[in-house]
Amino acid sequence: MDGGLLLLLGIFPTALAFIFWYEAAALVSTVTAALLFSLSIIFTFIFSAIFLEEMITFNMMLGGALIIAGVGISKLSSSQSATSK
Repeated sequence: MDGGLLLLLGIFPTALAFIFWYEAAALVSTVTAALLFSLSIIFTFIFSAIFLEEMITFNMMLGGALIIAGVGISKLSSSQSATSK
Protein backbone atom coordinates (compact mmCIF):
# COMPACT_ATOMS: atom_id res chain seq x y z
CA MET A 1 0.00 0.00 0.00
CA ASP A 2 2.77 2.45 0.91
CA GLY A 3 4.65 1.70 -2.30
CA GLY A 4 1.57 2.50 -4.36
CA LEU A 5 1.04 5.78 -2.55
CA LEU A 6 4.68 6.67 -2.99
CA LEU A 7 4.44 5.87 -6.69
CA LEU A 8 1.26 7.95 -6.99
CA LEU A 9 2.90 10.83 -5.16
CA GLY A 10 5.92 10.60 -7.44
CA ILE A 11 4.06 10.33 -10.73
CA PHE A 12 1.35 12.98 -10.48
CA PRO A 13 3.42 15.92 -9.17
CA THR A 14 6.18 15.13 -11.66
CA ALA A 15 3.74 14.83 -14.55
CA LEU A 16 1.94 18.02 -13.55
CA ALA A 17 5.22 19.89 -13.25
CA PHE A 18 6.25 18.86 -16.77
CA ILE A 19 2.81 19.72 -18.18
CA PHE A 20 2.82 23.15 -16.54
CA TRP A 21 6.42 23.80 -17.60
CA TYR A 22 5.80 22.99 -21.26
CA GLU A 23 2.50 24.87 -21.35
CA ALA A 24 4.21 27.94 -19.89
CA ALA A 25 7.14 27.56 -22.29
CA ALA A 26 4.69 27.55 -25.20
CA LEU A 27 3.45 30.99 -24.13
CA VAL A 28 6.85 32.71 -24.26
CA SER A 29 9.58 32.93 -26.86
CA THR A 30 12.11 30.17 -27.32
CA VAL A 31 14.91 32.37 -25.97
CA THR A 32 12.97 33.20 -22.81
CA ALA A 33 12.09 29.55 -22.22
CA ALA A 34 15.74 28.52 -22.63
CA LEU A 35 16.89 31.24 -20.24
CA LEU A 36 14.32 30.22 -17.64
CA PHE A 37 15.46 26.63 -17.98
CA SER A 38 19.02 27.76 -17.26
CA LEU A 39 17.87 29.64 -14.17
CA SER A 40 16.10 26.56 -12.82
CA ILE A 41 19.50 25.20 -11.77
CA ILE A 42 20.01 28.20 -9.50
CA PHE A 43 16.59 27.73 -7.93
CA THR A 44 17.40 24.08 -7.37
CA PHE A 45 20.40 24.73 -5.19
CA ILE A 46 18.72 27.65 -3.40
CA PHE A 47 15.75 25.45 -2.50
CA SER A 48 18.04 22.58 -1.52
CA ALA A 49 19.80 24.93 0.89
CA ILE A 50 16.49 26.12 2.34
CA PHE A 51 14.57 22.86 2.59
CA LEU A 52 17.30 20.21 2.78
CA GLU A 53 19.86 22.33 4.65
CA GLU A 54 22.49 21.69 2.01
CA MET A 55 25.61 23.83 2.15
CA ILE A 56 26.08 26.28 -0.70
CA THR A 57 29.71 25.98 -1.69
CA PHE A 58 31.96 28.41 -3.49
CA ASN A 59 31.73 26.33 -6.67
CA MET A 60 27.93 26.53 -6.55
CA MET A 61 28.06 30.31 -6.12
CA LEU A 62 30.59 30.62 -8.94
CA GLY A 63 28.48 28.44 -11.22
CA GLY A 64 25.37 30.44 -10.33
CA ALA A 65 27.17 33.69 -11.10
CA LEU A 66 28.27 32.31 -14.48
CA ILE A 67 24.71 31.20 -15.25
CA ILE A 68 23.29 34.60 -14.33
CA ALA A 69 25.98 36.34 -16.41
CA GLY A 70 25.21 34.07 -19.36
CA VAL A 71 21.48 34.73 -19.05
CA GLY A 72 22.12 38.47 -18.87
CA ILE A 73 24.40 38.45 -21.90
CA SER A 74 21.92 36.35 -23.88
CA LYS A 75 19.03 38.60 -22.96
CA LEU A 76 20.99 41.74 -23.85
CA SER A 77 22.12 40.38 -27.19
CA SER A 78 18.62 39.16 -28.09
CA SER A 79 17.05 42.51 -27.19
CA GLN A 80 19.72 44.40 -29.15
CA SER A 81 19.23 42.23 -32.22
CA ALA A 82 15.44 42.70 -31.98
CA THR A 83 15.77 46.51 -31.89
CA SER A 84 18.22 46.60 -34.82
CA LYS A 85 15.78 44.77 -37.14
